[in-house]
Amino acid sequence: MISPHSEVDSEVVDVSSAMSADPVLVAARVDRISRAGAAVVVLAVFALIAALYLARAFFVPLLIGILASYMLRPVVDWLKALHVPRPVAAALVLVVLVGSLSWIAFSLRDEAITMIEKLPEAAHKLRQNLSIARAGNPTALQNMQQAANELQGAAADAA
Repeated sequence: MISPHSEVDSEVVDVSSAMSADPVLVAARVDRISRAGAAVVVLAVFALIAALYLARAFFVPLLIGILASYMLRPVVDWLKALHVPRPVAAALVLVVLVGSLSWIAFSLRDEAITMIEKLPEAAHKLRQNLSIARAGNPTALQNMQQAANELQGAAADAA
């Protein structure tokens, strides 16, 4: 009579006989399996990084939203403790936040316009200051050019 586990038992016997027969082959097989597993893990990590990089347009706003929800949760909880329903409290907090940011941006509009108008003049002054500072100390490229000229002169004198 054949037992239902005879096939499994024969595989166990084959593995145990293979292990007792040649331990070098078993060690090589285990080493091959561990290398393949490590390669799969490395490929999976690279695939995950590539997927996150390609989906950054989705994940960055998602993470900002999650951080904002954690930041605003105490205010919503405080309003809920004052018997304001949670959806109404969340909407109220968002309206106040967007309104205050809009008011700040509107208030700073004139200063931003003035700063943008002065930006070309500031860039010109910065360029002048850098050129003055550079004129006093030779750059690495100028040093290399001077050394090349001296070497060329020395070679001409030697000839």
